[in-house]
Amino acid sequence: MECKLDHTLEEVYNGFPYALILGKVVYLEVEDSIYNKESGSWDLEKAKPLMMIGSDKGMHFCTVNDIGKFEPYGAMFESGKDPLALMYKKEKRQECK
Repeated sequence: MECKLDHTLEEVYNGFPYALILGKVVYLEVEDSIYNKESGSWDLEKAKPLMMIGSDKGMHFCTVNDIGKFEPYGAMFESGKDPLALMYKKEKRQECK
C-alpha cells in the first residue's frame, strides 16, 4: 500500500500530546486469491492485515480476525443512513490489476 500524507491533527489530552496522521491511499496491490472482485471484499484469513494499537508504553502489532459480522456503512450513524451513499453510486468501481 502506498499512501500520501493528507494532514496531521495534533491534540493534548490529559497533559499528553497526541498526533493523528491521516493519509490517502494512492496505490494498493492485492493478490488475486485474496480479493473478491464481485463483492469488493478481502479474504482476511489469507491477507492477515497488520494492525497497530498504541499505548503509553509503545506500539502493539497484531492481525485481525473475521468474526463473521457484516453491517452496512450506515450502521455507524445514529440515523442508520450513510451520508456518502450517493457518492458510491456515482463512482465506478476500479478493478484491481
